[in-house]
Amino acid sequence: MEIKAGQHRLLESFTPGTAKGQGQLAALRQRAIFDAENRGGDLSVEIKRKAIFRDFARRLDDVGGKGKFWGLAQDPLEQRELVKAIRNEPTGKPQVDAAGGTIRQVLDEALQNMQDAGIHINRLDDWHTPQPWAWEKIGADREQFVRDALDAIDHDRYIKQDGTPMTAPEIEQLVRKSAETLGTNGANKRATGDGGGFGHTVGSSRNAPRQLFFKDADSYTSMMDKYGSANNVHSMLLHHLNGVARDIAAARSFGRDADTFFPQLLEKAFANDAAAAEGTTPEKRARGLEKLERLKRRTLKEWQAMRQPDHPGPTPGWVKVSQGIRGVAGSTLLGSSVFAAIPDLQMAVGYGRLLGLSRSKILGNVATGLNPGSRKAVSRLGIVVDGLESAANRFGGEELGPTGIKFLNHAVHVLSGLRMWDRGMAHGVSASIMDMLGDHVSKTEYASLDRATADYLAKRGVTDDVWNTWKLAEIDKGESGNHTMLTPDAIYDIPDAKLRPLAEQRTAGINKQFEADAAARDERTQQEIDWVKGRTDKFDALKQKTKDTLDAMKARASVKDGHAQGVLDARAEQVRAQVARAEVHTDIARYLSTADTQIRARDFLEAVQEGADIERSAIKQRTHPDNRSDSVVENFAVTPGVGEKMNRLVQRYGRGVADKAEALGRKQAAAEARIDAAQKSIDLAAKERQGAIDDKSKAFARRLDDHLTALKEFSAQMQQNAGKRRELNDAFQDRYGQEVARETRNLRAEAAQTLIGTALHDVQVGARGGAGGSVADQVGLGLDPSSRGTLFHELMSWILFLKQTPLGIFKTHMFDVPNGLDDWKSAWAYRAKFMAGSAALGALGLELKNIANGQDAEDLATRKGLGKILVASGGLGMYGDFFFGDKGDHQNGALAKLLGPGATMAEDAISIFHNGVSAASGAAGVDPEDGEPTVAPDQFGAQALRFGRNYAAPLTRLWYLKAAFNHMVYNNLMDNLSPGYRDRVERRMAERNQTTWWAPTQDLPSRTPDLYPAFGGP
Repeated sequence: MEIKAGQHRLLESFTPGTAKGQGQLAALRQRAIFDAENRGGDLSVEIKRKAIFRDFARRLDDVGGKGKFWGLAQDPLEQRELVKAIRNEPTGKPQVDAAGGTIRQVLDEALQNMQDAGIHINRLDDWHTPQPWAWEKIGADREQFVRDALDAIDHDRYIKQDGTPMTAPEIEQLVRKSAETLGTNGANKRATGDGGGFGHTVGSSRNAPRQLFFKDADSYTSMMDKYGSANNVHSMLLHHLNGVARDIAAARSFGRDADTFFPQLLEKAFANDAAAAEGTTPEKRARGLEKLERLKRRTLKEWQAMRQPDHPGPTPGWVKVSQGIRGVAGSTLLGSSVFAAIPDLQMAVGYGRLLGLSRSKILGNVATGLNPGSRKAVSRLGIVVDGLESAANRFGGEELGPTGIKFLNHAVHVLSGLRMWDRGMAHGVSASIMDMLGDHVSKTEYASLDRATADYLAKRGVTDDVWNTWKLAEIDKGESGNHTMLTPDAIYDIPDAKLRPLAEQRTAGINKQFEADAAARDERTQQEIDWVKGRTDKFDALKQKTKDTLDAMKARASVKDGHAQGVLDARAEQVRAQVARAEVHTDIARYLSTADTQIRARDFLEAVQEGADIERSAIKQRTHPDNRSDSVVENFAVTPGVGEKMNRLVQRYGRGVADKAEALGRKQAAAEARIDAAQKSIDLAAKERQGAIDDKSKAFARRLDDHLTALKEFSAQMQQNAGKRRELNDAFQDRYGQEVARETRNLRAEAAQTLIGTALHDVQVGARGGAGGSVADQVGLGLDPSSRGTLFHELMSWILFLKQTPLGIFKTHMFDVPNGLDDWKSAWAYRAKFMAGSAALGALGLELKNIANGQDAEDLATRKGLGKILVASGGLGMYGDFFFGDKGDHQNGALAKLLGPGATMAEDAISIFHNGVSAASGAAGVDPEDGEPTVAPDQFGAQALRFGRNYAAPLTRLWYLKAAFNHMVYNNLMDNLSPGYRDRVERRMAERNQTTWWAPTQDLPSRTPDLYPAFGGP
């Protein structure tokens, strides 16, 4: 409820309307979906998801193992051993066991993060080994799945609610129900109205009763091999942690029913904006409302795409085929893409300068990121975490995607240097941001921040709680001592004792239950004051009557002789001991009197709200003693001694009560011993001389017995009341301790993940090339995950093939960032600097690419050269190959070149199919190359070879291998299939005045590259 109320308040803080800079709907959208303008008042859920995931994954950077063949292929033995280690089964290899322990720890923390975010998850025994089932494999032969599962599961771990073991038929019925749900992907439950097959709240799919508990790692692995969507444990971890992070981010921002609440909030924002719509004419207001309606539909579509990014679409089989073809082509075409990425430096520096970062700081951090020796340190920051991802993309394990395609693309990115370049760019921006934040947080209080910095932080959801947590972290000076970096590790290293005062403040400020408890204790207080006073007065009167009786007994001469005196003396001693015991219980009642307890409790809470430093002892935890497989772990934060103020709050229950109880216990034990001894004397005297007591003595005895009965009843009531009061205090203390412990964990996790998220937000802008596309990019370009496999989606996928990143860069820095600036002058100045800087770096990339291809540097000060630079300067470098590249590579029409690699590949495929049919039918010839005469049908092989080299030869076009492959292999093959090919290529290059240091007709280079043309030389 607090999250929802906060979102409503935040929504109302924005001005409704449809004019620029207005709109509650636009602000709400930016709190859900990444937008470079970022005026929503918080990090988007999309960025939070990335931050939470990378916070988990950065600690798993060293669990990937070595693999086989220089780390390029999966090692099945290594995979099986890691699964065993994750399940806490010894492998005999300390390094593997340690990796398994690290994974268990991270997954436990992920579970705790979910519970702290309000997502209630049953901690099943196999939580550490996710089960990504392929529903289609299970549905194909459900009976076989049931048989295999019954052989693989541990029957002893299936327990009924009453604690008795399940019978074999009961277990089989349970497995069959699981198979029905798994084999239909939850459709059986949806069809009967039982929900989505997974639940309605965030994270409910992780609580589904579909978990199977396997006997051991081998059983688990065999079932994943046969029925899983992946048998690569690294891929499963990535997939699982991504899903967990997605749920935590949504729940923290919009509550555990975010998927219901967000659309409701969207409608409210739309209604408020529509009511405030402005326009000089009804037509303009109508257009404004239509635009608002489109924004609402788009935002809802983006939310659904973000929440369900793995939606298979209506035809998942065709999707895999299409992705596979594009994957092979991409791994072929991207071999030299690192040259096209060089202009990214201007993007990072230009955007960094906008944030107040120095050029030297950014470039220095870029250099650190490019250094292979710094990879581990870079990963610990949580921005670039490619260790686990690299392990997941090794060849040989079935991936959560087309088999082998991810490996090829990953290999090209790594071997071409593009992965290293992206890491350097991301580190350049993120480390500079963390440096800047560390400098600010070490010098300035939150309330004293300058306006620009305060606005920057507010847009990224940095609250005073987050800032004050950051201030407790130790700043990382770096090896040189010149850094002021705030790091996630430094935040997680903050001791509980330092964080607890902040947690106490948050607890007192947000937990309304404590206020209700205080009111209930007020009422109980007066009742107990009156009760204790009445019982104490009654005890004092009883004690006096007992004393009077004993005094009168001593004065009677008739009871001073023989055994009668012994019996009465023993009985009198018993009464005196009972009085002593009653005094103990009276002391306890007085000790537990709530009169000043309540006053001190109120004072304590008020002091906490005002920021008092409350010292508390360490919090301990215990788990539920029930070891059944469906048991939920219960965490009890018990704080028996919490410092002087807390001792006063609960009347020294804890450390103080222990001391008092020990003293009172000794008194009570002594009284009990006296009572037992007196009773033995009475029994012995009565046995030796029965009936020796006269009537007066018997009367005294009856009076003493009445006193004893009253004292026993009094003691029993006192004990009962003391127990109730102790339960009340313990319940308060337990609940308060749990709340403080939870808030301590939340402070630490939210501060670290907000730091990562802040850096990631700026990386998404300043290092857009390696940051990947955003949800808004996907939906805006027609690539909604729910439409995968449709004709429109696949058509857009091919049109946008290898263009999403360059188009995203162009849109971000030519529209999004400038639109967020204060005025049009600033916007155009930013655009001009971006284009100019990118042009200079684009020219450098073009020259390097020429040299890598075996050509000399060229004079780019020509009309054609300036055209090349223009294409390369706006993030559209991939067009260079198609507009200005070697005509032996791409001989396509202008429209196909404009549409990009997908269109040129389609045109070439259609052309080669047409030419193949013509050649097969005995046509006179085809025209494979512009300006060339027709060729005989037997030259069709040359066309097929060129198509294969261009689109289906992964790794052969790596920038440092392309020239060698072309001259030593490809040119010779082409010359055999199409005689005179190498001479024709050389003639075309001469026509373009392009000289070479490795001529097409030579197998080996004849000289070094000529660099003078790049500097205006001949």
